[in-house]
Amino acid sequence: MPDMYSEQRTRLLKEKIAYDQETGLFTWRMDHCRRKAGEAAGSIKPDGYVYLKLHGQTYGAHRVAWLLITGSWPEGPIDHRDGDRSNNRQTNLRAATRAQNNANVPARGASGLKGVCYSKTDRKWKAQLCINGKQTCLGYFHTPEQAHAAYQSAANQHQGEFAHHRSRIA
Repeated sequence: MPDMYSEQRTRLLKEKIAYDQETGLFTWRMDHCRRKAGEAAGSIKPDGYVYLKLHGQTYGAHRVAWLLITGSWPEGPIDHRDGDRSNNRQTNLRAATRAQNNANVPARGASGLKGVCYSKTDRKWKAQLCINGKQTCLGYFHTPEQAHAAYQSAANQHQGEFAHHRSRIA
């Protein structure tokens, strides 16, 4: 087990940091460096996650929340149900596999729709989904909306509650 997850560091986190499960916010239990007891702990970084720093070690706040909720470090990824990486409320966190956690990554392609890209060769919109670690073509369509509908249906079937259809466009 890496040093950052050692029993001593786990004990220090539990002693020095308080976590409110309702709000998902962290505070210092006692004075720490320039921080006073009761002050907010952690900061949001450019990647959208909240991080906590204690004795030179940086921790993802969602992982610390899991530790404080369950009493043990998560073995795999912790997923934010709503996709908001800074929302560390207990009701918004769940254990996930890497594939499940990747299922709710927002759209990045030119279409602005998750699971949809344009095939220049076929001159149609292609729907695709990663199933069991392999990119699977779901078909070719005349409109991006038709392709996205096919993607949504397959994502719901294969990814269940982890399926997210966030797009860059409304």
